[in-house]
Amino acid sequence: MSWQERIWYGGSYYPLLENEENWSKDLGLMKEAGINFVRTAEICNSWDRLEPSKGHTEFTVLDRFFALCERLEMKVLLGTGTAAPPYWLHQLDPSVNIVSHQGRAFPNNATYGWACYNNPTFKSAARDYLTTLVQHYRHHEALLGYQINNEIGYPFMPLDDHGLSYYCYCDHCKAGFRTWLKEKYHTLEALTHAWSWTTTTTAHQDWEDVQPPYVKPAAWASVTRFLDWRLYQMSVMTQQVAWENTLIKTLDTTHPTVTNVFTLKSQDPLGVITAMDPFEIAKHVDVIGYDLYPGSGNKLKTKPHFSSYFFDHLRSVAQSQNIPYWLSEAEGGPIGGWVLGPDYNTKGVDLWRNQIEAVGHGVHAMLYQLFKEMPFQPLHWG
Repeated sequence: MSWQERIWYGGSYYPLLENEENWSKDLGLMKEAGINFVRTAEICNSWDRLEPSKGHTEFTVLDRFFALCERLEMKVLLGTGTAAPPYWLHQLDPSVNIVSHQGRAFPNNATYGWACYNNPTFKSAARDYLTTLVQHYRHHEALLGYQINNEIGYPFMPLDDHGLSYYCYCDHCKAGFRTWLKEKYHTLEALTHAWSWTTTTTAHQDWEDVQPPYVKPAAWASVTRFLDWRLYQMSVMTQQVAWENTLIKTLDTTHPTVTNVFTLKSQDPLGVITAMDPFEIAKHVDVIGYDLYPGSGNKLKTKPHFSSYFFDHLRSVAQSQNIPYWLSEAEGGPIGGWVLGPDYNTKGVDLWRNQIEAVGHGVHAMLYQLFKEMPFQPLHWG
């Protein structure tokens, strides 16, 4: 039976962060629950642990986990790890960090998604790592496929309240923006006309003088300039997924690629702020996946219809490219909160509701995040 013909039911699991003596018990419980695949190495248990220093990869422990999954007839969805680069990449080239519109480098020790996808150092290191990773596991019987990146989009932790820190303002991004504008407008005269906005009109005399917006168009700033900047950032996201997919497919044409997006966050409906276009992204993968957390942001009370329109949107994205769609992350336990307790205490009835919604909308895979609560931080999640 091909991967397209099966219904996949899984949970995220991180063997490099678990005691190895727990693997057999945990995977055994998964089997009893009907789980037939696990996801790993997408953020946690990822690039920084599998390549702890540049050019030096350590797959021995993960190899043993793959072998156990093969014995249990379970599959592994292997993350590319590009959302969470190792710290040595920052040490090698500090300019790899995203730069805010205020010139502040995004901290690489806060969350994932801190590296600029346009940075040549990032691209080179990611190419080397991903090539080695795919070559190592492409023939393994336990491999289901590859998850490209993880919830691609600029930082989940903006450096200010103005919303512009989601976008990178480094020199590489500025140069890319100018190239993008040249392809769209062709001449500086056409660009000047498009960006004209009453008293703030600037007649550009040289392409090198063209800058991205450093403020939102709340008053007298050009709306078109801001919209172009966001559209360009959307293209950066799409190109990164396409780049990873192309690299994987040159090495392995047998296993599918999937990427998961998070475009229906409470703070960012349809990915408008974080600059994602799932319809474009879906053109560059074998499977498109969405991450669903109806328990977060009080959505179950304020938007009881949330899950339904969530799946309707996902289905329309997948159908636009005639590809399958997965529920790449589903909440599996208490959501949010720290030592005082969760924001929402997800219960069994919530899991049943999410499953019924997913199956009713034609989802071909559902993955719980997490299978068990994270042991390495005091955060109630999964």
